[in-house]
Amino acid sequence: MPDRRIPALRLVLAVVYAALVLGAGSPAAATGDPDGGTTAAEVPEALEGSLAWPVPQATVLRAFAAPSTRWGAGHRGVDVAAAPGETVVAATPGIVTFAGTVVDRPVVTVRMDGVPWEVLVTVEPVAPLVATGDAVAVGDPIGTLLGGHRPCGACIHLGVRIDDAYANPMVLLGAERAVLLPLERGAG
Repeated sequence: MPDRRIPALRLVLAVVYAALVLGAGSPAAATGDPDGGTTAAEVPEALEGSLAWPVPQATVLRAFAAPSTRWGAGHRGVDVAAAPGETVVAATPGIVTFAGTVVDRPVVTVRMDGVPWEVLVTVEPVAPLVATGDAVAVGDPIGTLLGGHRPCGACIHLGVRIDDAYANPMVLLGAERAVLLPLERGAG
């Protein structure tokens, strides 16, 4: 007879993962609807270009796609090409706030030092070389890339949260700026 506790355990772990990764942030910290849904965090100008790439010769395989609502579909980070076994380095100076497994993914999260916002930088699937509470500098080894990240197989998922709302990592990497376009007015 199959053990029915396993699917229930997976459900519990998925809820815990959602709480850790998606957070319970404040709508005031991000753009979005007034009922608490969020899309992407506004990146303060002071944070633009503040991150380093977690691997050398980084190539983005999948871009950030903000969800239309807090729990909606989207891609809450960027996928960066890398080979399994490659050393992943800290993209920011800070303190490791998490180094372990969430559901079935090894994750390392670093809280950025020296800024007035809570900025969390997460990489996965990365077998940790650090422990929670460790201080790291930019370029310090923090883990080893494992294969198996969907959909790219061998890549790093790099995510950034600012005050509990997801932000486009490309802006913090200095590789992308928001551009405001004029509204087109219809004939009327």
